[in-house]
Amino acid sequence: MLDISDDSNIHEIESFTEHFSLNTSEMKLNADESILAVAMAPDYEVCTNIEIYTIDYTEKTLKKYHNLDNLSSSIEFMDFSSDSVFLMYMDNIKTHCFFDLKNKAKNDTF
Repeated sequence: MLDISDDSNIHEIESFTEHFSLNTSEMKLNADESILAVAMAPDYEVCTNIEIYTIDYTEKTLKKYHNLDNLSSSIEFMDFSSDSVFLMYMDNIKTHCFFDLKNKAKNDTF
């Protein structure tokens, strides 16, 4: 991620990028840009997972909020509900899921 607050000194924010160890397949910000969801593509050792972070713009850091791990397939699509209560996602075998951000609970039906 880049800090573009001063267009004469655009630079990478290392504390943001140090979190991502796997290849990212999808990223979404919620409507007020306070929560970031990052879907990590699987490799031979690690299943697909979605890491959810809160963003602290003052400190320029990401704080891990929750991790959805051991998902069955790569993430094809994800998005936040307009009120940021749910993170909705669909994998490439068409499994839909709704994750309740307040209760940190996964629900396959809405």
